Amino acid sequence: MLFPAMVRPKANGRYELISGHRRKRASECVGKDTMQCFVKDLDDAEAVIIMVDSNIQRTHIPPSEKAFAYKMKLDAMNIQGKRTDLTSAPLGQKLSRQILSEQTGESQTQIQRYIRLTFLVPELLELVDGGQNENATCC
Repeated sequence: MLFPAMVRPKANGRYELISGHRRKRASECVGKDTMQCFVKDLDDAEAVIIMVDSNIQRTHIPPSEKAFAYKMKLDAMNIQGKRTDLTSAPLGQKLSRQILSEQTGESQTQIQRYIRLTFLVPELLELVDGGQNENATCC
């Protein structure tokens, strides 16, 4: 199911796009000037978590992109500390990696392997991804 994009207000009166970047690009490609968005007041960690969650739902994600997404989400979860308002269960003693494992269905070991990819040089990351390039344009 497709949900409207999500934005958060910025201090200068404008908005920052949190999720829906591909929908925005598609709208621009067909000449639309506007698109429906939810406006939500989010801190940086909340925004990163929502952004990663929306991007990780795509059908094909190169391993390097998944690696950076998992790393970003873990960093954001660690910044949140013991907040429970964005998770269904209290964080308590659970490690962020364990929570991410439960949310994604990937093992904690697999998540750690993905995160190790973020330390590779770009040339090696390209080889890991099989030389695939998802930067195709529609216009």
